[in-house]
Amino acid sequence: GLEGIMGSGTLLHHAFLLMSAVGSVIFANLPLLFALAVALGMAKEEKAVAVLSAALSFIVLHKTISELLVFSGQVLPNGETAPNVIAGTIGTTLGMPSLEMGIFGGILVGLLVALLHNRFYKVELPTVFSFFGGVRFVPIICTLASILLGVACFFVWPPIQKLILASGQLVVKSGLYGTFIFGFMERALIPFGLHHVFYMPFWQSALGGAMSIDGTMYY
Repeated sequence: GLEGIMGSGTLLHHAFLLMSAVGSVIFANLPLLFALAVALGMAKEEKAVAVLSAALSFIVLHKTISELLVFSGQVLPNGETAPNVIAGTIGTTLGMPSLEMGIFGGILVGLLVALLHNRFYKVELPTVFSFFGGVRFVPIICTLASILLGVACFFVWPPIQKLILASGQLVVKSGLYGTFIFGFMERALIPFGLHHVFYMPFWQSALGGAMSIDGTMYY
């Protein structure tokens, strides 16, 4: 009896869709928000510069990874993931194909920026370069450091992803003990947003069996 006020095309229906979209975009960009928040919280002074540097560093990190994924053939020139790539290991960050690092990637950026910011926000350069000294030097050094971090993550993160994926496959083979491992691992990984890789074996295989119901296959 609520179709008249909440059904498709009604004002309430559009309001609910809007609220859902707003909530989804916030959760989708949690890694960026964590990068900004960690830098903000850990910067000793000139916090605005630290937040700006974190935003730049986050973009540079994932753009670096994105380009390396294209160079290595894991992402095709049209932006699609190559067929041989393990499902769930590559996602999209700010519209760029990148490794699925979740909130952990944002935390890494925030920690890196906070470290460099606190070290260099008062740096004094030779007179000829003095314009780039102090707080202006922070975004520059953070951008360069983020390129190096992106290169490091490109090589280091895939083995970690495979380890998380392997733990998911272990659950499948562990019977009742696997139920405990599943619950523990998923809850432990949720704060970092890495549970998406962990539960892929359960979503991408017929773990619960398959059955034809009224002519439709359900898995």
